[in-house]
Amino acid sequence: SPSAPTMAAVPTAAFCSPPTAANSMGLSAKLTQLQEAEAAGLLTAKELATARQRAIDGFVGHAEAGAPERGAAAAGAWGPTGAWAPAGGVAQPPLGVAPPATALPYQGLITTKDIEGCWICCCFPFCWWALFKKVATGPDTLNHVGCLFSPVLCPFDEPRTRVAGTNGFSKDGEPGNIDKYESDHCVCNGPSCSMKLC
Repeated sequence: SPSAPTMAAVPTAAFCSPPTAANSMGLSAKLTQLQEAEAAGLLTAKELATARQRAIDGFVGHAEAGAPERGAAAAGAWGPTGAWAPAGGVAQPPLGVAPPATALPYQGLITTKDIEGCWICCCFPFCWWALFKKVATGPDTLNHVGCLFSPVLCPFDEPRTRVAGTNGFSKDGEPGNIDKYESDHCVCNGPSCSMKLC
């Protein structure tokens, strides 16, 4: 009977292809195979690094629901790190791989967690003022709860949503009513200015 093929008989290119839906080899087995290939002199250190990354990228991409073969037509895209993102989604980096700085989703944007806290607001020229608390309800949503001190006390509960890609938060239902943050402790909106107390 014919003998089993040795590792030397396997083309180097085979080690560089990521696991796919049709390839049942798990990530751990794939990485072990790559290590053995390097030890056998079939891969250089550079080829090993490239093959390892492709294996991780391919495994994570295909582990996500709906990830097609690379190059296949589908409603989505492969991210720069190799992970699949469905249409309208955000590609996530492979496990254990930090995303490049340019891919950070909130680079340059003030986080709602940093905004969260107790605030005071003054509205000119009426000198009405308000004390309220801002609560982060998501990465792009805040809720303001407090009281406006004007000729009449006016309690309020006001949800706001980030204007995409900016440090502005519009009042839900009023797209022109936008709080524009200069920092995580200072914001202006028309004739009103607010400062974070704590």
